[in-house]
Amino acid sequence: MSQAKTLTAAELSRVLDYISTRPYAARNRVMLLLTVWTSMRVGEMAALTINDLRTDFGEIKDEIYFVAERVKYRHARTVYINQRMREELAKYVNSRQWVYDDQPLFSTQQSIRKAFSRNILAQHFYYLY
Repeated sequence: MSQAKTLTAAELSRVLDYISTRPYAARNRVMLLLTVWTSMRVGEMAALTINDLRTDFGEIKDEIYFVAERVKYRHARTVYINQRMREELAKYVNSRQWVYDDQPLFSTQQSIRKAFSRNILAQHFYYLY
């Protein structure tokens, strides 16, 4: 199986510049940076809820634990969030209004309760770069 291309710093900068000119720039920026800075898989990202990210005090967690049912190959895994990513997530989270604790972090235009599927999200990344 072929491996996904790793972006260089210059390529990442170009993609982020392009994203900044498009609709939903904040959402798309955070989604891209989650894949690059945390090595989070698209399916894991599609399943994220606001409750997965925030502590009881409303701060962004240092790590996200995925139970086996939510990840590829059914092996539980922990994704560590570095300081830069926590700052990006905090900006995104604070820019939106959250109605439900189990609300998807990245919801579709149809409904705030409807998350992207992993296939749609993979296609979305394909069209971003």
